Amino acid sequence: MLLTSGLFKMKDIEKTNLSDEQYKIINGEKVIVSRRKRRRNMSLYYFIAVVFIIMALIFLSLTVFFNIKKIDIKGTDLYTDEQIIQIAGLSDDDNLFRINTNQMKSDILSSFPYLEDITIKRKLPSTLQFTAVQAVPMANIQNDDGTFCVISTTGRIVETGVLDKKAGLVTVSGMDLKVKDLGKTFEDKDSMKTTILNQILGEINSLGMTKMNTINLKDRTNIKMKYDGRLDIEVGSSVDLSFKIRYVDAVIKKLSPTYQGTLIYHNATSGLSAIPKTAEATSQGN
Repeated sequence: MLLTSGLFKMKDIEKTNLSDEQYKIINGEKVIVSRRKRRRNMSLYYFIAVVFIIMALIFLSLTVFFNIKKIDIKGTDLYTDEQIIQIAGLSDDDNLFRINTNQMKSDILSSFPYLEDITIKRKLPSTLQFTAVQAVPMANIQNDDGTFCVISTTGRIVETGVLDKKAGLVTVSGMDLKVKDLGKTFEDKDSMKTTILNQILGEINSLGMTKMNTINLKDRTNIKMKYDGRLDIEVGSSVDLSFKIRYVDAVIKKLSPTYQGTLIYHNATSGLSAIPKTAEATSQGN
């Protein structure tokens, strides 16, 4: 049977674009459902699934994975691994990500004065690494009661109330410490003396003047030192102190290793006077 012009023509039929739609049976009826809405729903499902997976992984990492099986401690021979582990508060079931490394560090440094610093690192999957920086004793500071505080090269008090000064260290007199607690940085009641001593110790450490015996800061306008048991040194006030100490060090290196006497620094123009011990004895005799 042929279609005639009185019936349907193709141009009279409007095409419907269903590229973004599809049918869904609801209560026995066909209902057009937007594909875009379906994609949004799927995205939400994926997002929820990802969040769930992440939460599961976090839970497992804090309970099952990354439990501490090895503790590596290096940098100190004064304290045992057991002592450090005990102060750190570590136990067999600890997890790398549940521990508070900042609190550990604070507890360790406050308990062990001979440790200047300690770094705590997590090494996955199961190692906790401690790297300590051990203090180097530098000076004995004499207290009013005759005891001594031992300080490190950084000024950290590593021993206090010591009855006998520590051998091989320079001994400092004329100080009146305001801070003398273990693990703290020393501080004199006269803040200027704190600055002066730090400057002197820094210079003699930098120059390698390991034979410096004593430093007397009783009068900070007339600073006196003793070197190698044979040289009395007078540098006056703290003005240009670093330059004065370097100048004295240069002179000492030019003197005979058996030279005994007094070195008196005057100024940058006049330099330094070296008075032999024999000349001092003759002068005192006259």
